[in-house]
This record gives sequence, structure tokens and C-alpha cells, in this order.
Amino acid sequence: MNDSRGSLWRQWDLHFHTQSSNDYLNKSISNEDLVHHVCEAGVSAIAITDHHAIDVSRVVSIQRIAGSALTVFPGIEVRTELGGRTKVHMIGIFPEDSNVGELWTKLSVKLNLTESDVRGKNIDELWVPFENGSRAIHELGGFVSVHAGRKSNSIEKLGSAQTINQVIKRDFLEAGLVELYEVKSHRDVEDYETSVFPTLPWPIPLITASDNHNAAKYAISMPCWIKADTTFEGLRQAINECTDRIYIGSRPSAVTRVEQDKANYISRLEIRKNDSSTLEDHWFDSGIDLNHGLVAIIGNKGNGKSALADVIGHLGDSRNHHHFSFLTQDRFRSRKTKLASEFFATLDWESGFRRKKYLSDAPDTSASEHVRFLPQNYLERVCNAVGGTAEKSDFDKELELIIFSHIDEVDSLGAHSLEELIQLKTEESIERIQ
Repeated sequence: MNDSRGSLWRQWDLHFHTQSSNDYLNKSISNEDLVHHVCEAGVSAIAITDHHAIDVSRVVSIQRIAGSALTVFPGIEVRTELGGRTKVHMIGIFPEDSNVGELWTKLSVKLNLTESDVRGKNIDELWVPFENGSRAIHELGGFVSVHAGRKSNSIEKLGSAQTINQVIKRDFLEAGLVELYEVKSHRDVEDYETSVFPTLPWPIPLITASDNHNAAKYAISMPCWIKADTTFEGLRQAINECTDRIYIGSRPSAVTRVEQDKANYISRLEIRKNDSSTLEDHWFDSGIDLNHGLVAIIGNKGNGKSALADVIGHLGDSRNHHHFSFLTQDRFRSRKTKLASEFFATLDWESGFRRKKYLSDAPDTSASEHVRFLPQNYLERVCNAVGGTAEKSDFDKELELIIFSHIDEVDSLGAHSLEELIQLKTEESIERIQ
């Protein structure tokens, strides 16, 4: 699902079975229970990949039950002719908004999988030509995932020599046959990064998945995190930018960082008109959920970038309030129009801390600074400052503040500034020199 905050790190499981697989271990479990167990585990997107078939009614039912809480991609897992005694398995993953019935009708024809084959007793004899299967999945708008690394039925079985394995993987990649490689552990990831990636034209997107056959015992030993909307287009973006958008492990560092330091992350900004306002002009009436990875506000001149930044600085009690370019006496805080007094804003942090102010409120110089705000005109003045004079420039002062903020409290010796600390550190030497 699309999120107003943009791309977020979430757990995905792109290899998941239901009661429709012939080797499922708990046929009594309901579709409701299945969705409940997956959501309870913190997973936001799954691909239903039953063996050699798409159970249309079951997939549609699970999608309906899941609603907006869980994205459900229709998919399929097939055995191919590649490999020795343990054949290589291929998985097809299709868009969440596919017409599932139409999709399975077309795919079953392309893969030559008849109803009697799928329901027959000789299901272990079913197989699909690898290249033909990949082409069919792609023609119907899907992605292909293949088992790799130490996972069972993986492409590593195609050749015992490491060089042959690397050539096979490169050929698959360059021929556009495979988008995702499903591995089993961190050891597989390390092997690919050290031995395989250097031989390839670009990195292979590696994922892990549960391959679950009993939702009542649902667990993922090595979660797969993807930073994208939980949609097929989000998956496409993650495949194209796999280095930055796919993470295998208990938790991405970006998620851990926020959880451990919630007081330093803003979650939401709201700007509203006062209930008593009679102002007819349209200015602000919005709430914005902020992404923890936000680094820039982009837009044309006059579209509100400075206004947004100034409001955040105002609510965060920034010490640089006198450098605002929007919340100023000659603009929005004009005594003549009194526009600022018509609006209030709230800023929420992940910690639960909330700051609410009228846009006309005077800066609270006694409050703790919760936002370090550097307005554009302040940066321009600081960076254009010319040194070489006896008096310190704004640039010198700003640089000293930044350096001093990185000194541990123990090492600061009780000083309140870098200049004071330098004086304390050099007093003894200066006395000896004198």
C-alpha cells in the first residue's frame, strides 16, 4: 500500500504457501487464521506461492481478509528441468491488483499445467522448462525468483565448480530470466558479496523468505526488509535499487536508530486555522507525516518550502528564529494583515512529545531547542562571511559550535564553548611561556 510518508522499511515474505499446496502441514487452518499469524509476526507483504497452481478463490479470499493490513501478491512455485536429483525451483510473483482468475487461466496455458495435472496423484512428476517458465511469467507482468545459496532446490546444484555457478548466474541476469535470488542465511549473502557480485555487471537482489507450510507456526529466522511501498511497483523499485532498499537481518540500522532515539525524530506536522478565525483566504489546512529519512524539501519558488521549514523551526524553538524568511514582520507576521494569528501548528515527535504554537507566538528563548534549524539566508550569510579580521566571522562561530557539540562531556572540563575549552587546555602552557 502507498504510504503518505513515502518509502518505509517493512518486512516482506515473498515465498509463502497455503493449504492449497499438496505438502501443506496444517490443512485445518483457516484463511482468517493465516492472515492473523502473518500480521502478528509484523509482516506487511506476502506472495502466495503454492506448488504448480494459483488457487484463485483462496488468493482472492485472503486478499479480501487482509485488506489494507497486508499486501498479498498472487504467485506460483514450479519445479524446473534444471539440476540433478533435486531440481531447481522457480517462483513467479505478480502484481497485487491482478485479475487473479484471468492470470491463472493464461499462465496455466503458457506453462502447460492442466487441472488434472495439478490435482493428480503424480504431482511430483510435474515440471516446467526454466526458460519457457521465466518468459511466461514475464509476459504476464510478473517477476521471477529462484532458489540460491544453501537453500534446497537452488541454482547452486547446476554446477559443482564455482566458476560455472558464476557464469550461470551472470547468464540468467543478462538474459533477464531472473530478478530475485532467494537465499537462506547471512552466510549466503556474504558468499555472494565476496565471490559472485565481483563477476557480475550489477548486484543481484538477494532476499530471504519463510517458505512456510504451516501458518500456525509462522516464523522467519532471517527476515527480509524492503524499503518501498508494499506494492508491485515498490518491489520493482527495490529490485532496481537493491543495495539501498533490501536488507536481510533482524532489523535495518535505520529502524534501530529511530527506536533507540525517538526524541530526535519528528513524526508529524499539522498547520490549521483557528476555530474562531473569520479569514476567508486559503493558506494552510494540512497535516504532513514525515519520513525518518527525509533530507530535502523540493519544489518551485513560492510553493511553501520556506514556510514549511520556518514553521518546523518555530515549533522546535530554534535559536535561529531571527533568520526566518517567511515568519517575519514584513511577511506572514505583518501587524497589518495579522495572518499569523489566524493559524496554529503542532509538531509531534516519535517519543510522544508534542509542541503546539500559534504562528504569531514570539520565540521562547527559555525553552530547550528541539530543532537545529539553519535557514537559507542564514547559510548564505555564514558561508559568504570573509575571515582574516580580528573579529570572528559568523562562519568561525558556527564552526566552533559544531566542533564543541561533538566533544564528550567528560572531555569538555566544564567549559561552555570551544574557545573556553581551548583557554583551559592552554593556560598552563601560556603561563610557562610567559
